[in-house]
Amino acid sequence: MTLRVVIKLFASLRIGRFIMEEWNMPEGITVLTALNLLELHLSDVSIVRVNGKAVSDDYVLQDSDQLALFPPMGGG
Repeated sequence: MTLRVVIKLFASLRIGRFIMEEWNMPEGITVLTALNLLELHLSDVSIVRVNGKAVSDDYVLQDSDQLALFPPMGGG
């Protein structure tokens, strides 16, 4: 069985990728595995939100989840 997950990328994560796409992913997939499918490393992402709530990299995605990924931000 597959899940439909909406993935939203922000800031520099969009470069050469996409802003928002819907992906079919295998049931039981974690955020970390989804990052691997997106060819992103955990160090590339500082904030992970699912349906607007902060989650860890071992969170198991569910059908119709919205996964939002933000890169580390600089500033001062």
